[in-house]
Amino acid sequence: PYVETWNSPSAMASARSATGNKYFTLAFVISGGGCNATFNGNTSIADAGWSSAINSLRAAGGDVIASFGGASGTELGQACGDVGSLENQYKYVIDTLNLTRVDFDIEGAPVADAASIDRRNTALAALQQQYAAAGKTLAVDYTLAVDPTGLPQDQINLLNNAKSHNLNVNLVNIMTMDFGDGQNAL
Repeated sequence: PYVETWNSPSAMASARSATGNKYFTLAFVISGGGCNATFNGNTSIADAGWSSAINSLRAAGGDVIASFGGASGTELGQACGDVGSLENQYKYVIDTLNLTRVDFDIEGAPVADAASIDRRNTALAALQQQYAAAGKTLAVDYTLAVDPTGLPQDQINLLNNAKSHNLNVNLVNIMTMDFGDGQNAL
């Protein structure tokens, strides 16, 4: 079970100390302007504070997963205009943070953007194949909105596109907080 954190490396260290939790989701990786992956649009993926906090966490037996997207900012699948540049940004984040698992929180307009969905799934499928050929695992998760009747059509379309590209989706996290008054908040 991963706990989502987005504040700072010190907040993650404090949470680990206070709770004993050793598994954290780093949310969110989005565009920092153009096709440029950053934490929350303003912090370098190679930030020394985050690198130190992640290394400390791993030394204590924990790990992190990076979540791309979210409700705010510009999602990389939309910011990067072609598969190659998007793949390079994902690879940069994965390799810089030494990740074996990534999450994609696709909500709002990006979940209905067929072009960005296709770019994202094409890039991720290629990366899964590259890492597998090198003997490494890359698990891909999707975090998607749901309503009381199940996944809406846009989310199903996203997953069908992933399947069409032979992307192995490890799991789908559902955003049940969108139930609220029975209306999908997205």
